[in-house]
Amino acid sequence: MADETRQECRERWVNYAREQLVGRTITNAFMMSQDDCDAMDWGSSGLMLELDNGTVIYPVRDDEGNGPGTLRGVTKDGEQLVFPVV
Repeated sequence: MADETRQECRERWVNYAREQLVGRTITNAFMMSQDDCDAMDWGSSGLMLELDNGTVIYPVRDDEGNGPGTLRGVTKDGEQLVFPVV
């Protein structure tokens, strides 16, 4: 993948996200447990989302997973959403 363009890289990751996420339903939302934090060597906890197929996704600080990340969003009415690290 060293020869792919930035656009090709973006398309590859969008396609991957679509394969994993489109059509799925979030069945649970919870904060990472202390045991999970300890296993990741993190000092704080972030939001975790469980999907209908058992997959759990969660935001991280960076690509290397150096800590939990804040999840942000915006509703269709323009309300800003923030799910913080605690």
